[in-house]
Amino acid sequence: MRMIWLALFVVAFAGCGADPLDQAAQETPAPVIAEGIYRGLLTYTVSDYIGGDWIEQRTETKEVTEIFGPDSLPLTHTGEPLYVGYTTSGFLGIDVEHTITAIRMVTDGVRISYEASIQYETAEGTETLNVSGSDTYITIGAEALEYTWRQTSNYVFADGFMIMWQSEGTAVLRR
Repeated sequence: MRMIWLALFVVAFAGCGADPLDQAAQETPAPVIAEGIYRGLLTYTVSDYIGGDWIEQRTETKEVTEIFGPDSLPLTHTGEPLYVGYTTSGFLGIDVEHTITAIRMVTDGVRISYEASIQYETAEGTETLNVSGSDTYITIGAEALEYTWRQTSNYVFADGFMIMWQSEGTAVLRR
């Protein structure tokens, strides 16, 4: 049962995570990302830790699609520009809140940080999943973005046992 929940959580939060680089971001007021739909293939590495010990590292890929509005920000599911405090819920039918915690305009792009958490009761007791990460989009010419995804997820079982994933990857998204 634990492995089923873990698989669901990994899939649910892939593409979602606070990034220490947020503190170093240089802010710029000018919009730099052209409006449009950007798509690409994200290649990322996932490092797995069990009980604090590194277990393995693997490489995975996934399709990424992002819609940007005229203000250089991705759009919400209602077509509004993304904003700090924006929250979505219900990944894979699981009641999980995913909240935008920071948006920073950086040189030639934007960095978006987020957090998500769920706590629920099982027969063994309370279990918790926490996710934090960032999505960074930097312009490459007029028709492409370099997308960098960073995320840390940890799952704590009722007995205190913890599994953690650290993920990072990049893609070129084209309009």
